[in-house]
Amino acid sequence: MGEVWQVRYRGVESFLLPTDGYLRIAYLRANPGRTFQALEIVAATEVRDSLVVDAQEAEADGLSAEQHGRSAPIISPEARQLYRAQAAELLEEVDDAGEAGDALRVASLEADIKAIVRQLAGATGLRGKPRSFSDHLSTSQDAVYRSIHRAIPRLKKAHPALGDHLDLTILRSTVFAYRRPDDEFDWHVQLPTG
Repeated sequence: MGEVWQVRYRGVESFLLPTDGYLRIAYLRANPGRTFQALEIVAATEVRDSLVVDAQEAEADGLSAEQHGRSAPIISPEARQLYRAQAAELLEEVDDAGEAGDALRVASLEADIKAIVRQLAGATGLRGKPRSFSDHLSTSQDAVYRSIHRAIPRLKKAHPALGDHLDLTILRSTVFAYRRPDDEFDWHVQLPTG
């Protein structure tokens, strides 16, 4: 994220270093009254925690929860084999590019290998055991809750009135929402792009 966020509430201005929690709060605040599942927030704020959360991307990668409900593995054995085979091919290409002295190609291929490793690591738990979609739901739920839960006390230090307001109005349970108070005025929330 890298930039500094400027927040203004009730005439008081503060500057914050962006965090996942602040981004998730901003997303909720930009959608008052709507409730969201953790996975929706993760996908919308592009905080993927190395797991695929987009349904179309998941299907393209051979991931499916529909066959056996939410306890289905995040990644099928076939998809895992394809990832491993692709990583092996990329390793061979790294060797070839290294022998040819093509440092840019080596760096690009190594980045592709790291992406595959992250996907595989995100789809497996301890000792390489495949994770299920229910594991991912639980992990996302915990990650969103913790990021918001940590962000609000930090926000209270930087901007006490806004922190108190959000502490009272951000629903954090099995779903997440910004509950707009009756006397609330309109806010303009612009999420960072890119």
